[in-house]
Amino acid sequence: MAEWFDGLRQTFSDPVLAAWACFGALGTVIFNSRFYVQWYESERQRRSVVPLAFWYLSGVGALILLIYAVHKQSPNGALSFSLNSVIYSRNLVHIWRDRGTLTRARSVAFQS
Repeated sequence: MAEWFDGLRQTFSDPVLAAWACFGALGTVIFNSRFYVQWYESERQRRSVVPLAFWYLSGVGALILLIYAVHKQSPNGALSFSLNSVIYSRNLVHIWRDRGTLTRARSVAFQS
C-alpha cells in the first residue's frame, strides 16, 4: 500500500503527469457514468431504455480514453476505445436520422 501512495505522490508532484492522470480519470468517470444514466432512465420509465445521453457519454468518454491510451502507449486501450467509438458514432447517426436532425442533404460524411 505504501508503494501505491508513493506512486501517487510522485505522479502529482509533476504537473504534466498530474494533468494526464486527471484527464484519464475524467475519461473514466464520463465513460462509466453512462451506466448510471441508463439505469436512472430505465427506473424512471419503468422499462429498459437506452437514452440519448448514454451514446454521448459513451462517445466522449471513449474519445478521452483513446487519447489517454495513445499517450500511455497502450495498444490494447487504443484498439479497444477506437473500435467502440465507431459503434457509438453509428448509433448517434441512426438516432439523428430518425429525429430528422441529420439528412442526406445536410451531411455527406454519414451517408450510407
